[in-house]
Amino acid sequence: MKKMSLILFISSSMLFATTRIFTLCEGNFGTPNASLWSMNESSSQSEGPIYWDENSNPLGDVGQSMTIVNHEKLYMIMNNSHSIEILNLMGSNQTFSGSIPLPSAAPRYMVANESGSTAYVSCWNLSGIIVIDLLTDTITDTISVGGMPEMMVMHDGNIYTSIAMNSDWSSSDRVIRVDVTTKTVVDSFTVIPGPAALLLKDDFLFVASTYYDANWNTFAGNSKIDLSTGNVLTYDAGMTFDYGSDLVQVNDDIYRIYTNGIAPLNDDLSINIDSKIGDFPGLYSVSTQDDKIYFGSTDYTAPDHVYVTDADGIIISEYTVGALPGSFAFYQYNIESVNQDASPTTFTLMANYPNPFNPSTHIQFSIETQTNVSLMVFDIHGVLIESLIDNRIFNTGLHTINWNAHHFPSGIYFAVLNIEGQSQIQKMSLVK
Repeated sequence: MKKMSLILFISSSMLFATTRIFTLCEGNFGTPNASLWSMNESSSQSEGPIYWDENSNPLGDVGQSMTIVNHEKLYMIMNNSHSIEILNLMGSNQTFSGSIPLPSAAPRYMVANESGSTAYVSCWNLSGIIVIDLLTDTITDTISVGGMPEMMVMHDGNIYTSIAMNSDWSSSDRVIRVDVTTKTVVDSFTVIPGPAALLLKDDFLFVASTYYDANWNTFAGNSKIDLSTGNVLTYDAGMTFDYGSDLVQVNDDIYRIYTNGIAPLNDDLSINIDSKIGDFPGLYSVSTQDDKIYFGSTDYTAPDHVYVTDADGIIISEYTVGALPGSFAFYQYNIESVNQDASPTTFTLMANYPNPFNPSTHIQFSIETQTNVSLMVFDIHGVLIESLIDNRIFNTGLHTINWNAHHFPSGIYFAVLNIEGQSQIQKMSLVK
């Protein structure tokens, strides 16, 4: 086999980072109208729905949350469709990667370990946390937690999760600690009933709670767990409709949704009304990235809106999106700025699917003009192991090539597309 070096270099150019902002719109319960949107900060425009279409190819019913893992894939938790939908992220492009069915599990949130090899998904109907091998996208275990787990954070090799309700749907007042090595609950903390949103700052875990009495009157409160000592500070706000669910950090302060904006928590966890940021009727969700705040507003019918402000609440951008923008994800990637003498890129190598795969996968590329194409596969050592296309002419459009790797061992491989001296590379994972 011929050995070649896979060296990426840029001549007479610069790399600079840009951020794609994804928002998952929950959609209406009982209707498969959840949708994924992307927002472009430079143009103040939104794009969507991405890939999935409500009428011909629905994303699902209730887009609960989403998580980016390994800076490569976006995992979307579809609560009432009981599945995880996966999107490959490739700079300014993206492709569908696959689905993980979770029959009748009612999944809520997902976290991954540091290496990105294992994911943990909280599931109400299972009263447990599903363990998923992300190399194969298969379920390997279920951790019983004795209640309905909601949001999760990972800290020092442990999962902390709020138990929103007990298994009989009665109100819970627990946040638990799960040892991921033994897959057992090893600690429990008593907080204000109805814990949901969690936010980790240093060794302190902040908890936002909402609960109800027998007449469905709404109550709210906040808690703070010192993870180094186990001490818990609580504040019960009593019966109120002023509090929303989400917690965010702005500068060095913790904020919670409050009366169509966000307001910081005082030292005793009460709300500092005088420092409230924003006023967006129908405020449903909030997230932060760098020095910007993202507010999702809804009237429960598409279209809805996302507003972006600075830390002082001054509106920077406004985007039109689908129904109930409920969660945000931020994907930073490098893009190339070339000088005027550089040849424009007229082709795109997309992520293979499925990925990981066994033993075959589809490699897609698109070209803007008829041209000679070469497509090769290298192993992780830079050895050329197979030439799928050897300098053949392809017409304009999208093309799909199948690679069957049944006679190759498990491992990382690279698809390299070469057109007129320019190359693009995609990493592929063969798992047997």
